[in-house]
Amino acid sequence: MTVDHKLWIGEPGRFREEVDALTSLLSTSVLAKQANLWLAAERREAFDWICASERNAHENAFDGGGWIALQSSGTTGVPKWVGKRFDHTLAQKKGRGARDDKWLLCYSPARWAGMSVIVHVLKHSAQLMVPCSLDPPHIVAAMDWTTHVSLTPSMFRKILLHAGDSLASSPIRQITFGGEYASQRTLDDAKAIWPRARVTHVYASTELGDICAVNDGKEGIPHARLRHFQLTGDGELVIEGHATGDLWERRGDRLIFQGRREEIINVGGAKVAPSLVEAACMGLAEISECRAYAVKNALLGEVVGLDYVGTIEPRQLRSLLIRAVPKFALPGRINRVNAIALTAAGKTPRRT
Repeated sequence: MTVDHKLWIGEPGRFREEVDALTSLLSTSVLAKQANLWLAAERREAFDWICASERNAHENAFDGGGWIALQSSGTTGVPKWVGKRFDHTLAQKKGRGARDDKWLLCYSPARWAGMSVIVHVLKHSAQLMVPCSLDPPHIVAAMDWTTHVSLTPSMFRKILLHAGDSLASSPIRQITFGGEYASQRTLDDAKAIWPRARVTHVYASTELGDICAVNDGKEGIPHARLRHFQLTGDGELVIEGHATGDLWERRGDRLIFQGRREEIINVGGAKVAPSLVEAACMGLAEISECRAYAVKNALLGEVVGLDYVGTIEPRQLRSLLIRAVPKFALPGRINRVNAIALTAAGKTPRRT
């Protein structure tokens, strides 16, 4: 692909300006007539700054064939470049929409999750609500005028810590979880805050785009909703020949997420999914967020490390986990912390 237009997303304090520049560009004929738009979440010297004022065309590009090159989230490694035809991306975008929908952008537009929201808004001529930044206070402030919001479960927990019960006054009609696995507690908490809202969790990847959306209030994916998929011997999901790197387990008619392959903790040969330990922790009302990860160990190779935010003491938490997880999955290191920093993609880091 030839690079004609380049945009770096991530200038501190310039989030609104960046999104304005990008949406202006996507709404013109540039993509139809002048090849490609590359988006990067991290700074590269080769990337130029594009200001909205530099693009004055008003032709609609929705029938164009321009390319968009996005960075993957890099959850478990170096972000990859993924090219997408803009017209194909627009045509494949599913879901209902209306002009009075007000979508809150909680992702960097250089990631597929952010681009997905923007494309949906453009396709349905809806309204895009852009916070001053992606910090929780700014997101919470913008929710007072928002009807639709898409964010990761980890971002949702951050917002709960910041705003608490005040979120119930937000006019949310649709909340969509993506980027990470949505646990049953996450789905239940969202429904408790907005009982009349439609609560959806989306399984997607930068490479494949939106794969499956579920809104029945249950965690996991009904496997009947996936086409051309298979599970390898160790549970990795393969879709249309593409190895996702995600491990799932069949339980009845659903697939339940176990973890990313690269995040699995090898405790003396026993494989531990961080989701197993985190689910046990999040089953306790005293814990508001947590993360499980691998800690190097001279004897076993790795043991489970656990950071959490909550009112319970580490020793008490350990005694409860003894009854909740297998012995090999019991954390060898437990730390109570004030906060858990998220990645640039709004996800909980599970590799140290």
